Amino acid sequence: MEEDANNEEQSEQAEGGFEEQTTENEESPNVGSKKRKGRVDVVIKGITIAANVLGEKLEKAATSMNQAILGETESLSTLDMFKASRKIIRDPETVLSFWNLEGEDWEDFVRFMLKE
Repeated sequence: MEEDANNEEQSEQAEGGFEEQTTENEESPNVGSKKRKGRVDVVIKGITIAANVLGEKLEKAATSMNQAILGETESLSTLDMFKASRKIIRDPETVLSFWNLEGEDWEDFVRFMLKE
């Protein structure tokens, strides 16, 4: 009988240990999730800041390019300059091509873009 009591006590302790272990395992993913969520939030914040900075830079570049087109292409009508600006800004490669030209070649480039 004493042996049965000891076996029962050991069984209860084992079950209690299992329950404690299960509880610990259930809590661990929550802690990990919170840590991961915190890291993800930091990454999202960083990407958002970078996107905002990039957007500001692109806006300044577009404004600068529009001013360059307007200033260097005096023989074109205002409507043609706006059309050319829209065409050039839509394609990143075209923007790079535009900026790689010297000021005196801009008007020829703009005329070429209007013909496309």
